[in-house]
Amino acid sequence: MGFFRSHSGCDHLGRRCAEAMNATPDPAATPRSVSTPRQRELLKAARAGDRDAFGGIVEPFRRELHAHCYRMLASYADAEDALQETLLRAWRALPDFEGRSSLRSWLYRIATNVCLRATGQALADGADVGEWPCPMDLDRAPDPYSRNRTSRPTSQPQTEGVRMGKIVVSENVTVDGVVEDPAGDEGFRLGGWVGLIKDRPELNKLALDEALGAEALLLGRRSYEWFAARWPSRSGELADRLNALPKYVVSSTLEDPAWNNSTVLVGDAVDEVAKLKQELDGEILVPASFQLVHTLMEHDLVDELRLKVYPVALGAGARLFGETSDRRPMRLVDSQTVEGDVVVLTYEIARGG
Repeated sequence: MGFFRSHSGCDHLGRRCAEAMNATPDPAATPRSVSTPRQRELLKAARAGDRDAFGGIVEPFRRELHAHCYRMLASYADAEDALQETLLRAWRALPDFEGRSSLRSWLYRIATNVCLRATGQALADGADVGEWPCPMDLDRAPDPYSRNRTSRPTSQPQTEGVRMGKIVVSENVTVDGVVEDPAGDEGFRLGGWVGLIKDRPELNKLALDEALGAEALLLGRRSYEWFAARWPSRSGELADRLNALPKYVVSSTLEDPAWNNSTVLVGDAVDEVAKLKQELDGEILVPASFQLVHTLMEHDLVDELRLKVYPVALGAGARLFGETSDRRPMRLVDSQTVEGDVVVLTYEIARGG
């Protein structure tokens, strides 16, 4: 099955697509960020000109890329066009993909730039269609509006939204970036640096507001077990909210979670969290779980960081950010001081540009 298709009345676009496909990329060494043997095999074949292999490596990202474009353009049809152009540009740019970031991050950057160009340089009605790359074949693309729909609608209302979760990392952190053992009950010799939140009403209210604004919690196994050992037996508004929230645990060893409303995400953590973002609408809160945060940051799955910075430097201990394959630009969207000495910083992940 051909990877491109041309619409009726646009045969010249089909020829342009065929010409682009004949411009065979140089099959260079496979970037390290394409992690599995199967992905490396497909990428190598795609760089050698195999259109089906290229379809294989981008297929897992079609749904979320379309949703990303829809959120930027607020139009189902425009999002389809942006996705098509994104995939065409990605095919042409394969020789330039060096693997410094993940394949997903690379595709997101291309999609963001395509959408920014569309909003900034929209063509007037009646403009030459030949100025735009031909559409890609979207027949296999999952519909972002329904899991069961077998064919795409011909049009969608401009106001219809795409359900898309937003992963929000919430961390207590020292001035020098340490996140280990803030409560002092994990055995770390410098632990206990946050004090008792119950004795700090502004911080307690902040925690409650954050829980009330979340649709679900996402946790690593160790953090889940820490929370599950404490909150089910507690009472009060915060305890009630945390106990009631759906909880998702990334773990390959946890089999029978005891805390109510808990689900273990089985399989590849990155894939499972990406699916969770597609299935939920609203904030998916990640409290603590710094090892999970490392993985989510590396694979560009985090949307927002909320850091409560405490006025202490430890000089040792596990830190929030580990080594990454690429820089992570962010935008400061809010800052406030609570309890006189704790600074709350909110950052959005800056994508594209």
